[in-house]
Amino acid sequence: MLRQQPPYRNRGTLFKEYAHLRRGQGATRRMLQYGANLLARRLKLPVNEHKSKVAAIDPCVFLGFTFRGTKLRWSPRAFEDFKHRVWELTGRSWGVSMPHRLAKLAQYVRGWMGYFGISQYYQPVPELDEWLRRRVRMCYWKQWRRPRYRRCAVCWRWAWGGAAPF
Repeated sequence: MLRQQPPYRNRGTLFKEYAHLRRGQGATRRMLQYGANLLARRLKLPVNEHKSKVAAIDPCVFLGFTFRGTKLRWSPRAFEDFKHRVWELTGRSWGVSMPHRLAKLAQYVRGWMGYFGISQYYQPVPELDEWLRRRVRMCYWKQWRRPRYRRCAVCWRWAWGGAAPF
């Protein structure tokens, strides 16, 4: 990467992200403009001026991640989107079988945790697990409908040590 961008090395910084450590705000803006020109002229890539900015790192959100001090976290909006999608997948009125519902839910949660698993924010994960399990229990409870079926299903689950036969 440094071989493709020698002007950054000539200006005394390794990468444009670290320019603010050596120089002031004006120099950082000039480095941003230089990088945008480099992308536009040499690589012929469009640069979105509305998304490119010089700012402190705390309020910025990039690809669903944000920084809190030195910790990498998922953004509040990404977390709300996750909860909304899980809410859709575990909705009581979605008329699909439970194996299909659980497969879709597992696929989504596995993908989300695979992407956001690099974050250093583990405090809400146990609470999130409790919430997911409660949503799945709600789906089973809705599927069983009548109290007689609920009693029978709970007995089957207890007697067979796991899944009910239906």
